[in-house]
Amino acid sequence: MMGHWYLRSADWVQHLPAAFYSHLRGKARVAHYLPGERIFVPSQNPEWVYLQEEGHSRIYSLSEQGEEFTLEVVAPGEIFGELAILQGARREHYATALDAGVVLRFAREVFLALMREAPDFALTVTRQVSGRLLRIESRARDLVFRDVPARLAQCLLRLAHDFGEPAPEGGVRIGLRFTQAELATLIGASRPTTNLVLRQMREQGWIRIDRRHLVLMDQAALQGLEMQESAGASSSVEGERRG
Repeated sequence: MMGHWYLRSADWVQHLPAAFYSHLRGKARVAHYLPGERIFVPSQNPEWVYLQEEGHSRIYSLSEQGEEFTLEVVAPGEIFGELAILQGARREHYATALDAGVVLRFAREVFLALMREAPDFALTVTRQVSGRLLRIESRARDLVFRDVPARLAQCLLRLAHDFGEPAPEGGVRIGLRFTQAELATLIGASRPTTNLVLRQMREQGWIRIDRRHLVLMDQAALQGLEMQESAGASSSVEGERRG
């Protein structure tokens, strides 16, 4: 089964009793973000936890050389920025809006009180945290055992699964827009290598670009490439192990 970075337990908000969700929302500050707008930065003493109500956000780290690595994409109904609060530790990552979105911001004290007073809420947060750690472990394995073409194929298939919609001219259109640089940060590769692999996938007829949206035309071919591991892969594209 394909593991996903997105839509983990995102529907839990929809199933909350209306009274409790109203109570939850009443304790938050509602923030509206435009695409590319920053939500948080690394902080020694983080004060806020976030709940994605609408839209999507990207969590990423930044190297000393200024290179980004995307840790995950946050979908509606997902808590993020909670680990540093729960651990009483420094927040190490950045978050920006991928598209226009609405985010609920909970003060540290409010979030911790909800964890103590609302068992269902605490259980959901715990499941999301454990799921996030499992996904990070899975991506670490991919970086070691899969080459760039296999990682990119896997990334595109996951995005199509989670955000795909039928394209009028055929294929599956990924609903979210990603720049080539953002795709590179999702798979832990350099931008030039990612661009090269994308170009060869287009030449093979496996994908196409439709108004900045990626459209998957041959998922079977991408699935075959996804299954190749860097130790024995004989890809038509010569990629780098870690970008």
